[in-house]
Amino acid sequence: MTPNTGVALIVSAGLLAGVSVLPMKYATLWKFENVWLLYNALALLVVPLCFLTFGWQQALSTYKAVPTESMILLVALGVGWGVGCILCGIGYTMLGVGVGMSVVLGVAAVTGSVLPLLIAYPGQLVTAQSMTLFWSISVLLVGLALTARAGNLREISRPVGSTTDTADITSFGKGRLSTGVLIALMAGILSGLFNLGLVYGFIIRKTALRLGASSALAINIVWFPLTAGGFFSILIYCCWRIARSNSWSRYWTKGSFSHWSMIAIMALLYSSSIWLYGFGASRAGSMGAVFGFPSYMSSVIIAGNAAGALTGEWAGVPSRAWLYAAGGLIALVASIVLVSQVNLAVSQ
Repeated sequence: MTPNTGVALIVSAGLLAGVSVLPMKYATLWKFENVWLLYNALALLVVPLCFLTFGWQQALSTYKAVPTESMILLVALGVGWGVGCILCGIGYTMLGVGVGMSVVLGVAAVTGSVLPLLIAYPGQLVTAQSMTLFWSISVLLVGLALTARAGNLREISRPVGSTTDTADITSFGKGRLSTGVLIALMAGILSGLFNLGLVYGFIIRKTALRLGASSALAINIVWFPLTAGGFFSILIYCCWRIARSNSWSRYWTKGSFSHWSMIAIMALLYSSSIWLYGFGASRAGSMGAVFGFPSYMSSVIIAGNAAGALTGEWAGVPSRAWLYAAGGLIALVASIVLVSQVNLAVSQ
């Protein structure tokens, strides 16, 4: 498998993740915390556990063989990433799929690439490949700025009184831009810990392969401690919110079956994207997890913006907003092209 094939898998993973939260817009019988708890329980705990059943004994043997501190570090990074996931959900409902993902994942692409490079590969900071990475991130940030400007024009064009200050699914995508962007920025910073976990999980993957696990199973063995740690944060927050709003009963109210189905689809799409990203990163060169992360995030943003546009998030906005949004997407595609060249150069 060539490095560019690995990049193609990473981009495909991003497209899956970009559309994964779309069904949430239609789960209007539930509150945000109901949706986010079930979605993450399935995506971060149940589905990864199902994947591990294909090699449960090898997974247990791997976890016993790796140093305890490596496991603790991976779970801790997962907990921090879980806090970012909570803020992601709030940001998505306030800003909509397109703008929310652009802000969150644009920042996450920076932190998720630069942090591993600084911490795990400090000797690579002055190479030609790293310079190309920094150019790619710069182009991505231009795309992020253009998309945020488009979101601002969209907010201005709304009727007076329609903008909200809370994460409310019934008014999805109508949150105040300043509040939503602040939440999304914090979400993006913490979401970068996800990729740092993949970098530090290398020893776990290497141990799993040594013990006879397939490449696909080795990726799942790395992911599970990270996603389980992430779900721990989400579980505490969402249970607190549900208890506070007394909304447990919404899970079994009339019409909720369709919501369960929609959330299951969301979880399956996101879990598949996580696995596909990990598999693609492992095939995209020796530093695929560092240089592939901007490609993944850019693909998520592109898919999220397309999904948002197709579901009416940009209906009725001025043509100038569309032009800014289109410019942002072009910049994001350019960043993917740059990073694919980095992966090819690193692997040669």
